[in-house]
Amino acid sequence: MDKSVIRRAIGVAWFNGWNDIAHAGVTPLVFVAGPALAALLCSFMFYKGRQLEALGLRFRLNRWWLLALLIPLALTAISLGVIALFSPSKMLSLEETAQHLADLKHQQFSNPSSYLIGSYLMGAVGYSALAILEELGWRGYLYHLWRPFGFWRASFAAGLIWGIWHLPMNYCFGANFSEHRLAGLALFPIFTVLFAPLMTFVRDRGQSIRPAVILHGANNAASIFILFSTGEIQFFLAGYVSLTIAILLIVITQRKYGLVADRRNG
Repeated sequence: MDKSVIRRAIGVAWFNGWNDIAHAGVTPLVFVAGPALAALLCSFMFYKGRQLEALGLRFRLNRWWLLALLIPLALTAISLGVIALFSPSKMLSLEETAQHLADLKHQQFSNPSSYLIGSYLMGAVGYSALAILEELGWRGYLYHLWRPFGFWRASFAAGLIWGIWHLPMNYCFGANFSEHRLAGLALFPIFTVLFAPLMTFVRDRGQSIRPAVILHGANNAASIFILFSTGEIQFFLAGYVSLTIAILLIVITQRKYGLVADRRNG
């Protein structure tokens, strides 16, 4: 069953991936929908009557919904700190960042802080609407199948599949790597493998797919603030540092509080 969902998700991705983004039409949307389509199909084939459980579609409103929205801000702060310390790139001020974003969106603002907060929240909502199409596969169906094998195994395996699935979008469409497409084939899977434990942790604690969807979407929204101050390669290298710190915090949490168990939580 796990091979079925992986084959279908990646099959949709690679079959639809060989186009230039400017002439792709609806291809990117079909690409992004691959994991959701595969997860829905497999859940109806193999989990009749238990589809919601297999996909993690439980409505359990809790603090992890809010924390999932705030965690990317912490990751962004760490990444910007790393860039400020080690990169020759000039850091943008708060007002310069707001102006850069406003120029891209052809908008105006009166208060840079309010404008950036509003842009972040709107971006998180928009990206989360797309992220659920991915997360139904990764933190939905695959989580249901693989979480009993242990937190770290499930996280790193899903992270690797997540990264491989992205490769057509990275290389053929230039998503995330418009200037360094070949480098992206190696850099992006490393990023998703490092990001996956945090996604699994939020999925565990939130006891549904929704906090993971919010974390995914909010992280995409926050990433633009880092890209304003650095290049693509530096962006991902700084991300490796912030995500490694997140993994260390998860390890500490596991040892001190026992919050991460090698079984499915919820």
